[in-house]
Amino acid sequence: SRYEGSDGVERPTAFNNQYVVNALAGLELPAGKSKQNAWIFDVKLALAGGIRYTPIDLVASQAAGAQVDDARRAFDLQTRPYFRPDVKLGYRFNYRRWSQEFSVTLQNVAGIDNVLTLNYNPRAGRLVERSQLGFFPVFQYTLRFQGRE
Repeated sequence: SRYEGSDGVERPTAFNNQYVVNALAGLELPAGKSKQNAWIFDVKLALAGGIRYTPIDLVASQAAGAQVDDARRAFDLQTRPYFRPDVKLGYRFNYRRWSQEFSVTLQNVAGIDNVLTLNYNPRAGRLVERSQLGFFPVFQYTLRFQGRE
């Protein structure tokens, strides 16, 4: 996505990652004595172009003691691409009119260091890259009710 600023110059927006690709795959295996329950295995891969940002004028930032952006080049630069693999493991108990599911999603299971922001740090006098959350497990319990047919 692009926009035209008040100066008449067309630039990329903060949301212009250039590409986003998501791939999902799942498998449910029957389980239990009557095979009415299920083991759940899911894999999700997310890939996107890096986050757009405005270049920081390091010399001006050091002189000002605070971050000074080069507004003439708004969202001109882009961080390295974003990649996150997630894996979900779970078990679902199916009953006549309801089910319950216990699962854990291992977000960013590979612990990939994805960029969140790039900022000027006045104490250090330099640019600092901050990362998004790394590996993060999410535990979930789901209770589903089914209406009458």
